[in-house]
Amino acid sequence: MKRWGILLSFLFFISSCLIAQPVLQDGIPSDMDSDDIFYALLEGEEHWPRLSGVVRQSPDQYEPPVLYAMANKLFMQDEKKAALFWYCLAQIRSLYAKNLAKPSLHAFGEKKISLYGEYFGKAIEAYAFSNTVELQEVINMLKQYLRLHKENYNLLWVYTPQKQIYPPFDHNFEPLSEWENIRKRTFEEYFENVQRFFER
Repeated sequence: MKRWGILLSFLFFISSCLIAQPVLQDGIPSDMDSDDIFYALLEGEEHWPRLSGVVRQSPDQYEPPVLYAMANKLFMQDEKKAALFWYCLAQIRSLYAKNLAKPSLHAFGEKKISLYGEYFGKAIEAYAFSNTVELQEVINMLKQYLRLHKENYNLLWVYTPQKQIYPPFDHNFEPLSEWENIRKRTFEEYFENVQRFFER
Protein backbone atom coordinates (compact mmCIF):
# COMPACT_ATOMS: atom_id res chain seq x y z
CA MET A 1 0.00 0.00 0.00
CA LYS A 2 2.83 2.36 0.82
CA ARG A 3 4.43 1.83 -2.60
CA TRP A 4 1.07 2.48 -4.28
CA GLY A 5 0.71 5.66 -2.26
CA ILE A 6 4.15 6.85 -3.36
CA LEU A 7 3.40 6.04 -7.00
CA LEU A 8 0.04 7.80 -6.91
CA SER A 9 1.63 10.82 -5.24
CA PHE A 10 4.25 11.05 -7.95
CA LEU A 11 1.72 10.63 -10.75
CA PHE A 12 -0.46 13.33 -9.20
CA PHE A 13 2.61 15.55 -8.87
CA ILE A 14 3.46 15.11 -12.55
CA SER A 15 -0.09 15.74 -13.74
CA SER A 16 -0.44 18.84 -11.59
CA CYS A 17 2.76 20.34 -13.03
CA LEU A 18 1.95 19.54 -16.64
CA ILE A 19 0.96 22.58 -18.66
CA ALA A 20 1.16 21.33 -22.24
CA GLN A 21 2.58 18.13 -23.65
CA PRO A 22 5.06 18.80 -26.45
CA VAL A 23 4.10 17.77 -29.96
CA LEU A 24 7.15 16.18 -31.52
CA GLN A 25 7.16 16.42 -35.29
CA ASP A 26 10.08 16.13 -37.68
CA GLY A 27 12.57 15.73 -34.87
CA ILE A 28 12.89 17.87 -31.75
CA PRO A 29 11.48 21.42 -31.59
CA SER A 30 14.14 23.99 -30.79
CA ASP A 31 11.99 25.67 -28.16
CA MET A 32 11.57 22.64 -25.87
CA ASP A 33 12.38 23.50 -22.28
CA SER A 34 13.08 21.26 -19.29
CA ASP A 35 9.42 20.45 -18.72
CA ASP A 36 8.89 19.48 -22.36
CA ILE A 37 11.98 17.26 -22.47
CA PHE A 38 11.06 15.60 -19.15
CA TYR A 39 7.57 14.61 -20.24
CA ALA A 40 8.76 13.56 -23.69
CA LEU A 41 11.29 11.22 -22.07
CA LEU A 42 8.46 9.61 -20.13
CA GLU A 43 6.37 9.03 -23.25
CA GLY A 44 8.26 6.14 -24.80
CA GLU A 45 11.08 5.13 -27.10
CA GLU A 46 10.15 6.80 -30.38
CA HIS A 47 12.12 9.99 -29.83
CA TRP A 48 14.70 8.64 -27.37
CA PRO A 49 17.74 8.83 -29.70
CA ARG A 50 17.10 12.46 -30.57
CA LEU A 51 16.04 13.49 -27.06
CA SER A 52 19.03 11.86 -25.42
CA GLY A 53 21.29 13.55 -27.93
CA VAL A 54 19.80 16.95 -27.13
CA VAL A 55 20.31 16.46 -23.39
CA ARG A 56 23.82 15.02 -23.72
CA GLN A 57 24.84 17.98 -25.88
CA SER A 58 23.72 20.61 -23.36
CA PRO A 59 23.05 18.91 -20.00
CA ASP A 60 23.60 22.10 -18.01
CA GLN A 61 20.59 23.71 -19.71
CA TYR A 62 18.09 21.28 -18.19
CA GLU A 63 16.67 21.01 -14.70
CA PRO A 64 17.42 17.86 -12.65
CA PRO A 65 14.10 16.10 -13.40
CA VAL A 66 15.36 15.71 -16.97
CA LEU A 67 18.55 14.11 -15.63
CA TYR A 68 16.54 11.72 -13.44
CA ALA A 69 14.50 10.67 -16.47
CA MET A 70 17.68 10.25 -18.54
CA ALA A 71 19.20 8.06 -15.83
CA ASN A 72 16.10 5.90 -15.72
CA LYS A 73 16.08 5.37 -19.49
CA LEU A 74 19.79 4.54 -19.59
CA PHE A 75 19.48 2.06 -16.73
CA MET A 76 16.62 0.25 -18.47
CA GLN A 77 18.86 -0.01 -21.54
CA ASP A 78 21.61 -1.59 -19.43
CA GLU A 79 23.88 1.47 -19.63
CA LYS A 80 24.29 1.28 -15.89
CA LYS A 81 27.42 3.35 -15.35
CA ALA A 82 26.06 6.19 -17.49
CA ALA A 83 22.76 5.96 -15.64
CA LEU A 84 24.55 6.20 -12.31
CA PHE A 85 26.40 9.33 -13.41
CA TRP A 86 23.24 11.11 -14.56
CA TYR A 87 21.43 10.07 -11.40
CA CYS A 88 24.16 11.39 -9.11
CA LEU A 89 24.31 14.62 -11.10
CA ALA A 90 20.55 14.99 -10.70
CA GLN A 91 20.81 14.30 -6.97
CA ILE A 92 23.52 16.82 -6.21
CA ARG A 93 21.94 19.57 -8.30
CA SER A 94 18.58 18.90 -6.66
CA LEU A 95 20.14 19.34 -3.24
CA TYR A 96 21.70 22.60 -4.38
CA ALA A 97 18.28 23.85 -5.48
CA LYS A 98 16.74 22.83 -2.18
CA ASN A 99 19.40 24.70 -0.22
CA LEU A 100 18.79 27.97 -2.06
CA ALA A 101 15.60 28.43 -0.05
CA LYS A 102 15.34 29.51 3.55
CA PRO A 103 15.37 26.55 6.00
CA SER A 104 11.63 26.90 6.56
CA LEU A 105 11.07 25.60 3.01
CA HIS A 106 13.59 22.74 3.11
CA ALA A 107 11.04 20.11 4.16
CA PHE A 108 8.94 20.94 1.10
CA GLY A 109 12.02 20.75 -1.13
CA GLU A 110 13.12 17.43 0.36
CA LYS A 111 9.68 15.90 -0.15
CA LYS A 112 9.54 16.98 -3.79
CA ILE A 113 13.04 15.68 -4.51
CA SER A 114 12.32 12.39 -2.74
CA LEU A 115 9.51 11.70 -5.22
CA TYR A 116 12.04 11.59 -8.05
CA GLY A 117 14.24 9.25 -6.04
CA GLU A 118 11.31 6.95 -5.28
CA TYR A 119 10.16 6.86 -8.87
CA PHE A 120 13.46 6.78 -10.76
CA GLY A 121 16.13 5.80 -8.27
CA LYS A 122 15.38 2.52 -6.47
CA ALA A 123 17.09 0.21 -8.94
CA ILE A 124 19.94 2.64 -9.63
CA GLU A 125 20.71 3.12 -5.93
CA ALA A 126 20.63 -0.64 -5.32
CA TYR A 127 23.07 -1.11 -8.19
CA ALA A 128 25.37 1.61 -6.84
CA PHE A 129 25.51 0.15 -3.34
CA SER A 130 26.43 -3.27 -4.71
CA ASN A 131 29.02 -1.94 -7.18
CA THR A 132 31.11 0.41 -5.06
CA VAL A 133 34.14 0.42 -7.37
CA GLU A 134 32.00 1.71 -10.20
CA LEU A 135 30.30 4.17 -7.86
CA GLN A 136 33.70 5.56 -6.86
CA GLU A 137 34.62 6.00 -10.51
CA VAL A 138 31.37 7.85 -11.14
CA ILE A 139 31.91 10.10 -8.12
CA ASN A 140 35.36 11.03 -9.42
CA MET A 141 33.84 11.80 -12.82
CA LEU A 142 31.16 13.88 -11.14
CA LYS A 143 33.67 15.96 -9.18
CA GLN A 144 35.56 16.75 -12.36
CA TYR A 145 32.37 17.54 -14.24
CA LEU A 146 31.09 19.97 -11.62
CA ARG A 147 34.40 21.82 -11.57
CA LEU A 148 34.05 22.51 -15.28
CA HIS A 149 30.30 23.00 -15.67
CA LYS A 150 27.87 25.47 -14.13
CA GLU A 151 24.09 25.22 -14.00
CA ASN A 152 22.27 27.28 -16.63
CA TYR A 153 18.59 26.74 -15.87
CA ASN A 154 16.04 27.96 -13.33
CA LEU A 155 17.91 27.18 -10.13
CA LEU A 156 14.74 27.64 -8.10
CA TRP A 157 12.89 24.89 -9.97
CA VAL A 158 12.14 22.96 -6.78
CA TYR A 159 10.05 25.80 -5.38
CA THR A 160 8.75 27.80 -8.32
CA PRO A 161 5.82 26.83 -10.55
CA GLN A 162 6.66 25.23 -13.87
CA LYS A 163 7.69 27.75 -16.54
CA GLN A 164 7.84 30.58 -14.00
CA ILE A 165 10.92 32.05 -12.37
CA TYR A 166 10.60 34.12 -9.22
CA PRO A 167 13.12 36.91 -8.58
CA PRO A 168 16.07 35.68 -6.47
CA PHE A 169 15.52 38.46 -3.92
CA ASP A 170 12.22 36.90 -2.81
CA HIS A 171 12.19 36.63 0.99
CA ASN A 172 11.79 32.84 0.77
CA PHE A 173 15.25 32.43 -0.75
CA GLU A 174 18.81 33.04 0.31
CA PRO A 175 20.46 36.21 -1.06
CA LEU A 176 21.85 35.87 -4.54
CA SER A 177 25.28 36.81 -3.22
CA GLU A 178 25.29 33.57 -1.17
CA TRP A 179 24.38 31.19 -3.96
CA GLU A 180 27.94 30.30 -4.96
CA ASN A 181 28.84 29.54 -1.34
CA ILE A 182 25.72 27.40 -1.02
CA ARG A 183 26.70 25.54 -4.17
CA LYS A 184 30.17 24.83 -2.82
CA ARG A 185 28.89 23.78 0.59
CA THR A 186 26.19 21.53 -0.86
CA PHE A 187 28.64 19.72 -3.12
CA GLU A 188 31.17 19.29 -0.29
CA GLU A 189 28.52 17.79 2.00
CA TYR A 190 27.34 15.43 -0.73
CA PHE A 191 30.82 14.10 -1.38
CA GLU A 192 31.55 13.84 2.35
CA ASN A 193 28.46 11.69 2.80
CA VAL A 194 29.53 9.46 -0.09
CA GLN A 195 33.01 9.14 1.42
CA ARG A 196 31.53 8.08 4.75
CA PHE A 197 29.62 5.36 2.90
CA PHE A 198 32.87 4.09 1.37
CA GLU A 199 34.57 4.06 4.77
CA ARG A 200 31.94 1.97 6.53
